[in-house]
Formats: sequence, structure tokens, C-alpha cells
Amino acid sequence: MIAAVRPQADPPPEATRAPEAVLPQDVHATEAVRATEAAHAPGAAPATARRRPMVAHDLDGLPVPRAAYPLTRLPRNEPHASLDGARIVVSGGRGMGDLAAFPILYDIAARLGGAVGASLPAVDAGWAPVTRQVGISGKYVSPDIYLAIGISGTPQHLAGIDPHTRIVAINNDEQANIFNVAEAGVVAEWQVLLPALLNALDHPGDA
Repeated sequence: MIAAVRPQADPPPEATRAPEAVLPQDVHATEAVRATEAAHAPGAAPATARRRPMVAHDLDGLPVPRAAYPLTRLPRNEPHASLDGARIVVSGGRGMGDLAAFPILYDIAARLGGAVGASLPAVDAGWAPVTRQVGISGKYVSPDIYLAIGISGTPQHLAGIDPHTRIVAINNDEQANIFNVAEAGVVAEWQVLLPALLNALDHPGDA
């Protein structure tokens, strides 16, 4: 079953939503409004505010693109966009699992005209260079959209994201703190969702 849940209290009408066409079966999608803009401002305390009440919506029956993606494929040789000034950031964390998972982030970022970021654990593991690190010990970014994939949402990471940025989270842990500050989110395995997203970006007419 696909179920979307939305906060009952004052959801912003312009909130960013995950494209319906790329939601695979057996994915639990969530949309949430950040409790306060200051929740992930530089130096902010951990975001522990209680989540707003949610209402579930059954989304079964949505069209789902089918795609296979070779995770061993390397990023293109073209220069990767810098995080500085990027309007869209596609960022991966510990939940990506290993180095072989990161190429798909570069492909998605390239199609969106964005840049790739990473959390401290991902950089420490050698999955991304330190120039891609977002957080209190890395770069401070101010994109319009921040796609956080496999990122738990520690205060140290959120301190590197402008409070006006709209965060879209993909995580297989529905209790991850990132959902407390995300405007839209999907509880799913990235291995299921990202190939479908990439396929939809490559073949928008098929969605």
C-alpha cells in the first residue's frame, strides 16, 4: 500500500511534494511541515518538537515507472556542479550504504541542474569528497530544494542548511529526525525510489 500522510495544522499550499509518478508500490509517503524555521538554523538545538497530527491517504493505483539502474556505473566525466550557489542539492548520507550507491545521486543532480552533497558520516566513509560535505563542519548551503537521501537529520547536519530551504527527505526510518524538518518526505528504500525518479526524469512522457 502507498499511504501519504499530511499534517492537519496549516500545511503551506505551496509545499513541495514528491512526484506522484515516481512513487513505487509498497512505499509509505509522508509530508510534514517543519515545526519552526529555526529548527535547523546554525547553532540550533536538536529538533525534538513533537510532530503535528497526521492524516493518512491511500495512494494505491498510481502509475509507477519500471526501471533498472546499474549501481556500479560511474559518474560522468563532466565537471560536477559546485554546492556554492546551487538551487537544488541532492545529498546522500550513511543510509546510502556504500560508495557504489553515490553515482545515482550525481545522475539525478545533473538532470535537475543541481549539485551533490553529503553528510559527515558519508564523507568519513570515503563515499564523497570533503568538498561535498554539508553541515556545521562542512559547507553551508542555501538551495531552493534540498533532497536528503539516507540522512537522519542530526543538528550538526541541519546547521549547514539555510532555514528557508525546502527539505525533501527519503529515508527508510519513519522516525528519522529529518522528517521533523522536511516539507515533504517518503519512507522507502532509496534503491526502490531513486531508480524510478531517474527513469521519470529521463522519460517524463511515460509518467
